[in-house]
Amino acid sequence: ESRLWVHGLVRRSRRASAERPASLSACMRSLAAALTWLIKGKLMTTPSFFITPGYGTRLHDALHYSQAMRIGDRVEISGQGGWNDDLVIPESIEEEIEQAFKNVERTLATAGARWPHVVHVNSYHVGGFPPVINETMAKLYRHYMPDRAPIWTQLGIEALGLPTMRIEIRVTAIIA
Repeated sequence: ESRLWVHGLVRRSRRASAERPASLSACMRSLAAALTWLIKGKLMTTPSFFITPGYGTRLHDALHYSQAMRIGDRVEISGQGGWNDDLVIPESIEEEIEQAFKNVERTLATAGARWPHVVHVNSYHVGGFPPVINETMAKLYRHYMPDRAPIWTQLGIEALGLPTMRIEIRVTAIIA
């Protein structure tokens, strides 16, 4: 499809130059526009994968998965737990949630995004939804995204990837 588009541009350019001579700078501008379109089209459809330094490297080596993926202006990240770089989970659920938010921030940064770019959140919870869960999540949304609220789906589940995990957060970000 892109080859046809460039071929059409060249044919139109030849037709125009037969009718009236085109300047070299006009031809160069047309060629630059075509190349830019091709490059952007390629970059917009080619995924780039990222590994968060520290825990991301450990998880990649052990389980062979990436922490983030970017296609164009869209960033998707894998679920982030409240672990430290040694994959240790805090005792307190509030601290675990806070660390999960920090890990989301770290992972987004590897792909060039930040919390204000987040538009969609899925959170996975083990152990139900005592009030402290929603209170902590809402407090952290207001801290990391004070200018907007993302769409959010909470799911109660039986278990997560590490035996002591009680929360995992996965987000989608649009860099605009």
